[in-house]
Amino acid sequence: MATAFNENFHNNDRNWTIGEQGNLTASISSNSQYTLSIGNASNTYFPNPSSVGALPANFTLSAQIAQNKGEANVFYGLAFHLRQVGGKVYCYAFVINGNGDYEALKYNADVSSTPSTLWQGQTSGIHNGQANTLQVTGHGNTFSFSINNAVVPINGSNQVPDNDQPFTGGQPGLLVAGPGTTFTVTSVTLSTS
Repeated sequence: MATAFNENFHNNDRNWTIGEQGNLTASISSNSQYTLSIGNASNTYFPNPSSVGALPANFTLSAQIAQNKGEANVFYGLAFHLRQVGGKVYCYAFVINGNGDYEALKYNADVSSTPSTLWQGQTSGIHNGQANTLQVTGHGNTFSFSINNAVVPINGSNQVPDNDQPFTGGQPGLLVAGPGTTFTVTSVTLSTS
């Protein structure tokens, strides 16, 4: 089971995805940044720390991430309850783009090769070209989200439930997409309760 951590990328003791993986190049620099670059492919990647253990039922995961290169309509953000089996991905994701859009997604490779949308909306609170702090709080199969410390409004309840075969366990991680994009992550924090 994952224990709480505060990752500032001073080293790679949590075994984040590093090196080349298809069109993704991932590195941790000496100035404590996790850089993720995607070449000319419209692929989605899920970099994650392989040595932190599975997420508990109750957790809060946050990351500070900036898109430094690429089109404003490309999504990026948090992945959670992440399992990758061969080329198949199973997880939830909370993503934003530079146009102010946000989405809560479910990736279930047994159902579809594309994610299903649990919730989506738009906000003026996303900083295009600057770092954004994204946060998800999980309580069993119900999730709430915030962007730059502002709670994301969802159906008046501020929570998204997944009552259709909800995922449990799995890794915390990130989601980045291409083509021609670069992202910089300066911190990832997990708290458990």
